Amino acid sequence: MSYPYRGRTRSRQAFVWVVVASAVVALLLVISNRSSAKEGPTKGFVTMKVDDDTYRIVHREGHISTGHDPKDLTMLKSAELALDNGYSYFEIIEGGQGTAKLGYTTPRDAKTHGTAFEGGSHDHYQAGRTTTSGGKTYKMENPVTSFTIKCYKKRPSGTSGKVYDAKVVKGEMTKKLEKQ
Repeated sequence: MSYPYRGRTRSRQAFVWVVVASAVVALLLVISNRSSAKEGPTKGFVTMKVDDDTYRIVHREGHISTGHDPKDLTMLKSAELALDNGYSYFEIIEGGQGTAKLGYTTPRDAKTHGTAFEGGSHDHYQAGRTTTSGGKTYKMENPVTSFTIKCYKKRPSGTSGKVYDAKVVKGEMTKKLEKQ
């Protein structure tokens, strides 16, 4: 037997609260990131300053793909980040691609319907039917590309990796991405 709570079962009420809370959090994230979001192919990145001249760039491609190679997008963002912070060159000191695995299971609810009646000195219950709903798991996998870059104002010598000219990379990647 289900006990209605303001017209909804308790598990449905909890599900509604989860959905509403998720929507509020998503809205707050959009509003808070709006000032740093860029239009064009390099939106959707998370950047973090690791040291004075070192940055981490993470690109999580959502369920809607841009159709561009995530490595190219991350290279473009690296060049833009270097230039925006007054640097002319950058080196990728760590990088890779992977998958972010996410999942959500809907709440499970069971309802039993039957008949109860009083008969003499004993209460009787006639077996009914139980229906269950929910409990479905949705799994998602999103591609992730990340670079850690070290930036330089002048071209360094004797580094362990390849040093990129930020202006050249930005120009070449912009041309390449516009063609796609």
